[in-house]
Amino acid sequence: MRTQKQIAASRENGRKSHGATTPEGQARIVNANLQSGIFAETQVLLWEHQEKLQELKDEYYTRHPPASPEARCLLDQIVLCEWHLRRFSWLEDSLWNQFFSASPRDSDACAYALQQGDQTLTRLQHRINSTRRAFHTALKELERLEARDQDAVDVSSGSVSPATHAPETQLQILGSLRRNDSGDPS
Repeated sequence: MRTQKQIAASRENGRKSHGATTPEGQARIVNANLQSGIFAETQVLLWEHQEKLQELKDEYYTRHPPASPEARCLLDQIVLCEWHLRRFSWLEDSLWNQFFSASPRDSDACAYALQQGDQTLTRLQHRINSTRRAFHTALKELERLEARDQDAVDVSSGSVSPATHAPETQLQILGSLRRNDSGDPS
């Protein structure tokens, strides 16, 4: 439990802080919002290449041309998931190298790396697993949308005469089907 003295000190320190006051500090805070998250201007980190991300996006858009805004959204999710999986693979290699390099000379480097990186590697694996699930979910949903859209194109491409598209004609067809559905072949 905090003492009254600690609470008073916290309040005093809070009164002193007013955020960034210089134009440079304010610009830094504003730009921080553009570097990550939903408002990020780029999905590419310092060691990554924008061209590689564009190639990946072009491959998916060529393979699955979006026929709707929903399909485009799913495609963007798929591309981002694969991009993150590539990043996680690089990060995992980098972490193992870091842990190996930090191991004492008189110890088993593999055991030391696993012991030191246990929590970090577990968190990374959690991110990898959830990203893979998101990738597969989005891909499955995209394939479902594509199949639905293909079925709609097949139906409207002339397999049914235009007269059957009228509501009255559809009702007549349904009515005749119901009459013949009694089990009697006549």
